[in-house]
Amino acid sequence: MARRGVISVITILFTFVLTGAALAAIPNNFVSTNEDTNIVDLNILGDGLQTGWAFGVYDFGASPDSGIDLLSGCAKYPCLQSASFEVTQDGRDNLLTVTAGPSTGQSLNIGSSPNFSFYFKYPDNNSYSYETDFNIFPVGGGIYYFISNEGGGGLTGVDLAPVPIPGTSALLLSGLVGLVALGSRKGNKGQ
Repeated sequence: MARRGVISVITILFTFVLTGAALAAIPNNFVSTNEDTNIVDLNILGDGLQTGWAFGVYDFGASPDSGIDLLSGCAKYPCLQSASFEVTQDGRDNLLTVTAGPSTGQSLNIGSSPNFSFYFKYPDNNSYSYETDFNIFPVGGGIYYFISNEGGGGLTGVDLAPVPIPGTSALLLSGLVGLVALGSRKGNKGQ
């Protein structure tokens, strides 16, 4: 009886964790889909991308200050801008090249992995600060809203594939299986 109770509790917890993970914002880790051009369009949500702010792309795991600005804030409303970039392979490395927007023609070597991330850049005293830990929500049709915790605005990205958090579900499942096995072993010793 106790074993069934443990299994029921574990099943409920596992379902709760998976449901919560599905509803949560996705991580700021993307990969080009089939090396297609990736388009980012500015959508005015709330304050929009404020004057002095920028939205850019950088190599996942690297410092955002080595990235490329894709969009800049503007004072007029509405402030609709767009930029596009593509990721191509150059030998063993992946090259991210801006194909439209203020930084057209600029390239960034993102290394052997095609993964990249986005940033909001904003003035902070006499330099710039970067916001990279913000919410990204898929809204369907390959479109994602990027909402900065520091302000800025929502952006849509087309042809972007979010990279899932690796092995989290498998790790959780293996831990739960281990707990069930441990519980059944203890139950067998008592017989």
